[in-house]
Amino acid sequence: MALEIQDFLIQQRAKSVKVFEHKGRDVHDDTMKSARDLGEARLDHSRLNLFTSITVGDKEDNFKFQVPTEGPLRLGLWPKDGVRIELMNSRGKVIADSEGTGNLIEKYQNIEKTKERIQPGEYFVRISRSKGSPTDVETPYSLQIQVG
Repeated sequence: MALEIQDFLIQQRAKSVKVFEHKGRDVHDDTMKSARDLGEARLDHSRLNLFTSITVGDKEDNFKFQVPTEGPLRLGLWPKDGVRIELMNSRGKVIADSEGTGNLIEKYQNIEKTKERIQPGEYFVRISRSKGSPTDVETPYSLQIQVG
């Protein structure tokens, strides 16, 4: 009987997990206006994952996402070497920068540790090569955005 209950719970858990996937195409020379939409980062409910690369000759990738409720923000970027991430508000003002100085890098480091809260709204993420990284090679990376 215990095995039947365990099987039932496993089946119910499998039914409750929802996976949403969106496949897009790279936009060469994209900007904030052409930023690809990653969706909603809902508090303790969703995690946005992206696996892509900066193509040969391209300078940056731009993405946007929405946050419906306040909560602690976490951005994860891999690899950390060779790639720069900037978080911008809906007006395009950089509010955190992995290669910034002063308050901008401090905010980014706090975000990595989930010590920075984010307000509801639309946000943009710009991913670019680190200063001095070659532009004649493809630069793969993965990004994770989570609130909560």
